Amino acid sequence: VPSRNAKAIRDGILTYINNPKLAKKNAKRARERVVKRFDWRVVGRDVERVYERFYNKRNK
Repeated sequence: VPSRNAKAIRDGILTYINNPKLAKKNAKRARERVVKRFDWRVVGRDVERVYERFYNKRNK
């Protein structure tokens, strides 16, 4: 759904209201994606990579 588009947002909400199975399916997929992306191990690994790149650039 495009942001700042009231009609598209309204239509998206109505789609989920009229199709609860689709809403539940998409909610489950969205949660799985968030859990994968923002797991502390993943975030920690990403932060470590940033620090390593910064450190390596500074010490060349």
